[in-house]
Amino acid sequence: MRILLILTILIGIFSFSCSSKGTGPCQDDYDCEGTLVCNTKMHVCEAFVCKTDTDCVGVNMACRSNRCLPASEVYKDTWMSTDPGPQQ
Repeated sequence: MRILLILTILIGIFSFSCSSKGTGPCQDDYDCEGTLVCNTKMHVCEAFVCKTDTDCVGVNMACRSNRCLPASEVYKDTWMSTDPGPQQ
């Protein structure tokens, strides 16, 4: 009886790991099937949305981690100085 239970559990684990291929854990895009790309922050395969800011549709949108976000959120921590520096 124990052997049957262990065998059932192992078959379940094996079939789950096979069915999640292509959408499971990844390190880079090559680990994903077809046109899926790897979200390296969450290590999961997902549909391609963007790679650069120019892939995003709309004004003032920016691409981060395969997501199009408002540029004001993406670049809010970017420090841009208007100080011209020391005067001579």
